[in-house]
Amino acid sequence: MKIAWTVAPLLGVACIFASCASQPSGDRFVLQRIPIEIQSGKSVEVQMRTTGGNEVGIRCSPEAWNTLTNSAESVTVQLISSNKKGTFIHGIGPGSGKKWPIESFYYLFQIHGECGAKALVEITFRNAPPGVTHAELIVCKHPADFVNGSVPTIRQLRKRKRVSPGYLLRAFLTS
Repeated sequence: MKIAWTVAPLLGVACIFASCASQPSGDRFVLQRIPIEIQSGKSVEVQMRTTGGNEVGIRCSPEAWNTLTNSAESVTVQLISSNKKGTFIHGIGPGSGKKWPIESFYYLFQIHGECGAKALVEITFRNAPPGVTHAELIVCKHPADFVNGSVPTIRQLRKRKRVSPGYLLRAFLTS
């Protein structure tokens, strides 16, 4: 019986370390992955969801990134539709480089909307190389997504008098 009580905690610790090591460090910041094919002269339409304010980037090779963003106004982004009012896109700034600790992730824009909003977005890469370039759009989690695994709305956060911006920041940094 003593052996069982000695081995059980060791197995528990081993399982925890194995689960942490199995996922790349940046994957915990990813809300949604959307595979895309970029072609010269064609726009890409994608459906994405938001949890408040989410940064959107592209995962591709550094060579593809340099080709796609080698001039001003090289990428245009337009919101086609959303299932919730108040959804909007801003901060379109490709070329700002790598921001998140996500492998081969390059920032494109931000999408804001109510938690659970679904938006249809059109992205045009004006400097797409000839042929087809395979890439992946990454929608990053909002910092509030790291608070207890649930995503509170702004209204819910305002009702909770004990939740401060510092609390959200600490929750984001320690998750």
